[in-house]
Amino acid sequence: LLMLSEREGELFDLFRQLDEHNKQTIEWITRALARQSSKQKNSLLERRLLCYTPVAWGERGFYMDSLSFRTLSAPVCTITREADYVITVVDTALEPAYSPGTLLAVTHKAAEQNQLGVFSLNQEGFLRKFCCRRGTCKLMSLNTEFKTLTVGAHDEFLCLGTILGAVRNYRWE
Repeated sequence: LLMLSEREGELFDLFRQLDEHNKQTIEWITRALARQSSKQKNSLLERRLLCYTPVAWGERGFYMDSLSFRTLSAPVCTITREADYVITVVDTALEPAYSPGTLLAVTHKAAEQNQLGVFSLNQEGFLRKFCCRRGTCKLMSLNTEFKTLTVGAHDEFLCLGTILGAVRNYRWE
């Protein structure tokens, strides 16, 4: 007999709804996070983090279900201490602040007004600045060559975290 908390039960129910490929992905991520957590306790000088890299593109952003995963180790600093994961910049939307190939540390906390974040809009992912005024939410690029994305009332929208800054001096595991 296994007792689950309400949160664990909700996650278990969601897991059961996934197809086999997505179940394997969740299993791989969970095992990687568990390894990361157990090794993390032994090191005060380095953080091990999962790094997500978008690999397939939709109409406007990257597909949220097509991310590759790698583990990296980075020195503990203000940015990596607060990070929950890392994501690779794959377009020029955040230029001049961050160029393609830059690894950005992200916390799971939701982005607030004028903060950079990771967003899912209708199953596509974006690294953008969050702006919400008079009930209208927008995802804005730092690079003026990219169009502003307006979040509609019927859109599927999630903030997946706030960008903390670039990860430096890392090494791949």
